[in-house]
Amino acid sequence: MSSTSEPRCETIAVHFRVKPLPKFGAALALFAAGLIGGFVVRSTGTSERQRDSSVAISEKQNSEAPLKRTAITGAHPAIASGNFAERLRALAKTGNRLKRARAIAGIADELDSRQVRDALADLDRRSVRDADEIRLQLLARWAQLEPDAALQYAQALPSGFEAPSAIEAVIRSWAAHNLKAAEAGVARMAEGSAKKTAHAALAPALSEVDPRRAFAAVRELPFSSSDIDLFFQNWAENDPLAASAHAAQLPDSRLRSFALRYVAQKWAEVDREAALAWAQTPPPNPPGVTIQVRDPGPLAAVIRSWLKTDASDAMAWVEQLPEGAEKTDVLAALTRSLSDEEPRHAVEFAAMMPEGKAQDSALRNLIAGWSQKDFAGALEWAQHQPDEEVRQLLLPTLAGDLAWRDTAAAVELALEIGGDGSTRAISSILQIWTRREPAAAAQWVRMQPDRAKHSASVAEMWAEKDANSALRWVNETTIGDERDEALSRGANMVAQTEQPRRAEKWIEGIASAERRAKAYQTVAFWWLRNQPKSAREWIKTAPLSAQAKSALLKEGGR
Repeated sequence: MSSTSEPRCETIAVHFRVKPLPKFGAALALFAAGLIGGFVVRSTGTSERQRDSSVAISEKQNSEAPLKRTAITGAHPAIASGNFAERLRALAKTGNRLKRARAIAGIADELDSRQVRDALADLDRRSVRDADEIRLQLLARWAQLEPDAALQYAQALPSGFEAPSAIEAVIRSWAAHNLKAAEAGVARMAEGSAKKTAHAALAPALSEVDPRRAFAAVRELPFSSSDIDLFFQNWAENDPLAASAHAAQLPDSRLRSFALRYVAQKWAEVDREAALAWAQTPPPNPPGVTIQVRDPGPLAAVIRSWLKTDASDAMAWVEQLPEGAEKTDVLAALTRSLSDEEPRHAVEFAAMMPEGKAQDSALRNLIAGWSQKDFAGALEWAQHQPDEEVRQLLLPTLAGDLAWRDTAAAVELALEIGGDGSTRAISSILQIWTRREPAAAAQWVRMQPDRAKHSASVAEMWAEKDANSALRWVNETTIGDERDEALSRGANMVAQTEQPRRAEKWIEGIASAERRAKAYQTVAFWWLRNQPKSAREWIKTAPLSAQAKSALLKEGGR
């Protein structure tokens, strides 16, 4: 409890975000989402005689004696008749995730200090979904009214999960309400992990008024990436050069990278040219780091900001960068960061990367992701690429994606691609089609003039679903090399099932002795991997050379 009474005030708009520590992030994701926009609360000063005398508040905040959880007893009439209890009942009936998040964010609004204490006691007696998030909201409200009492309660919670998150909620709310008093409250805390948590929670609010002092206080503390975001964006808004210099000195490489990106983003919004110049110059190493590692993140962040205001100029600027590792790294960083929000730009940047496996992989992954959100946009972009190699790379991926929704349209698209890309697309489509309608896929293949290219794809996938029907189809409709290929791939698939011995029927029909021997080795490999005991017995009598048997048994024994 504060030693001095707060002055009465009518309405105070308080905007803050209660952020969980990194290792508690998953448990509190819903709570954090509900608080992003901030919320408004009404606070009225409470005199000493109005405060519940049943709550014992220690006068010595720095005492070494272990804290005991404050006893909170007796339900307040306002809660018993509705209020908090009614809010819980209404929350229990709310199934929509976003509506539930908003309800949790406002569950403590307008409660006075006594109601908050009684609500916490009520929450302890109930089994309530999202109880931890609700408790944090109550503590954040209590911190506006009786911050010392709220902090003591938070410190007395179990240390594993509850206490750190509760301390953070109290300090963030207290700092948003009265930063100076919150600083003094943290200073009074006993040394230890709880005080470190409080210092880290205080840093974002302190960074708005005195970022240098805030940085000095928490530099060695365990920051989360969300803390870094708020801390350095606040600082960069007023003094980006100083913010960048201090961000570069963070000892944790991951958080240092985050901080530099946040500074770059904010700086680019204020002065893009200065931000570009800075981002292209490697910052000095932090103490103890001797190897210079160039981070493409800051320059990518500046470019991302630029894309929002003038995408064509930003793309042109990146394209004119000298070819080399630095440009490639920036392009890779841009493709990763833009893949979800701006897939078109991500693919365009990937198209600027040097030709090779890295570019191929990036383009395929990005176009696949884009097609899930906007198939028409992704298809239009791919079809209008002047580079035929890019078209041959991307269009089969899109055709395969379309096959899950519209097989006929996917086949039509695949046939339009032409060349090797068309063959690969048809193969991908047939694998999907055969899983759902094997007879229809097989009939389509049978009618194609170049069916030899596709029979094996149908045989392979059909064998997984119905090995006997697939084998009969292969024997009735294929000949020569086409049959050998289909039988080999079918055998490979059957060998991976729970009955690998059935693969022998497939292998027996392979005309080529070389292919037959290779098929037996493939069956042995999968059999050993899944059922080693029975596989070793089968290998002893399998039609394989002594050398092949020895190698397989040796490999399977590892």
